[in-house]
Amino acid sequence: MTISANTKTHYETLGISNTASVTEIKTAYRSKLLSTHPDKTVKNKTNASNIIPQLKEAYSILSDDTRRKEYDEDLEQSFKKLGFIASGDGLDNVTLDDFTFYEEDEMGWFKKNCPRCHAVESFVMNENDLEGHGTEDGVGGLEILVQCGDCSLWLKVHYYDLDEEDDQASQHTSN
Repeated sequence: MTISANTKTHYETLGISNTASVTEIKTAYRSKLLSTHPDKTVKNKTNASNIIPQLKEAYSILSDDTRRKEYDEDLEQSFKKLGFIASGDGLDNVTLDDFTFYEEDEMGWFKKNCPRCHAVESFVMNENDLEGHGTEDGVGGLEILVQCGDCSLWLKVHYYDLDEEDDQASQHTSN
């Protein structure tokens, strides 16, 4: 299996997570079929004829444990070749330095283009997000999870509390 940065995974086709149970897969498959089937919908009959084979393929692979395991392994290898899944937890690890900083409306914004779907500035965080939602990363810094605004890619962003660093620097200079 070869996957490009613009290819939807079977999970994305069905609108489920990669940890979905067989019951969740079956429910999502039926729901998608009903919502896209040309006999059930008036508009987008052409689009429906394209998606139904994709839905059937996704369901047939993900509902079979052996085929799903093989698919997941192939998917992981394909993502690695594209530069995705840099850590064992399935998330790309990046730093705040990988983002472009903008000052807008007296607020600092961090933006980054998506490496998967190539959407421009689809990863967006502001200073309040970093201050209020970061968790300790276990190595003296903080981390926050951010999702692309256009696709399902998540990034784990590592950073340091700049206010804390500024406080420590001013204490050293005053001593």
